[in-house]
Amino acid sequence: MQFRQIDAFRAVMVSGTATQAAHLLRTSQPAISRLIAELEASIRITLFRRAHGRLLPTEEAKMLFIEVEKTYLSLDHLRRFSTSLRRHDTAYLQIGSIMSFALDFVPRVVIDFAQAAPDIHVSLATSASEPIRDRVASHQFDIGLTSDIVDVTGVEARSFSKDALIVVLPASHRLAARKILAPADLVDERLVSFGPETLMRCGIAEAFEMEGVDLQIAVDSPYAALLCNLVRHGGGIGIVHPFAALDFLERGLVMRRLTVTCEQHTLLLTPPRTPQPPHIEAFIDLLDEMRRVDTERVEAALAG
Repeated sequence: MQFRQIDAFRAVMVSGTATQAAHLLRTSQPAISRLIAELEASIRITLFRRAHGRLLPTEEAKMLFIEVEKTYLSLDHLRRFSTSLRRHDTAYLQIGSIMSFALDFVPRVVIDFAQAAPDIHVSLATSASEPIRDRVASHQFDIGLTSDIVDVTGVEARSFSKDALIVVLPASHRLAARKILAPADLVDERLVSFGPETLMRCGIAEAFEMEGVDLQIAVDSPYAALLCNLVRHGGGIGIVHPFAALDFLERGLVMRRLTVTCEQHTLLLTPPRTPQPPHIEAFIDLLDEMRRVDTERVEAALAG
């Protein structure tokens, strides 16, 4: 296995055809085909099937691509770190966050941090919990926010927040007059919430079942912000993380408590090193402070 073969493989996976892969790598289509054939021969696995002029990846190719992407991410990290060394500016802060915190919460912390430390380059990415954990463990992320189901072997982990999910609905909705809602109140409502594969959806369904209510979701999405937008545009009532709903309170939505408890427990991960560099500690302090501020905003909204 040679790096040029892996390069060709990745280009085909990204582009879908040998011709486009050749364009990406500034080489010829026959050269790409030859490199792919050599790679398949060296690892003795069929990576692509040919159909209608396209290369369709096998399941083995998809699994290999995941590992290849990890390598390329590591190379990109080394490339950027080398650039910072050349510029005598080694202050980088790389953050990975699950979506419920990545769209609004963490960006506000980044802005506050950038004002206090303008010379530090900040990189923010969003992903599922397992990839974030992997990149924290390999020192590609300095900080990670993940769900609590993730394996924390090889990282430092502490509880960041434990928040009860809330109901978000239009201020004009008939149920908005109530301060707290039971699963039975939502039986005839069009509900939007997380996908069936998510831990939060499973927790919601279990809580509803204990109340004798069969959870019926009309629209699902893994992204709380999309769910709030669906509610805002008349798509139904949402069950989401409260921090994700805060940005929508000025857009005609309100949040209400549930009588049943459905919680999202979030962990803060860092690489296994002690002590943390000062700029990382400073960012973590800002995360904690923003969490306190947003928790107070949620409580005020639920009491209002």
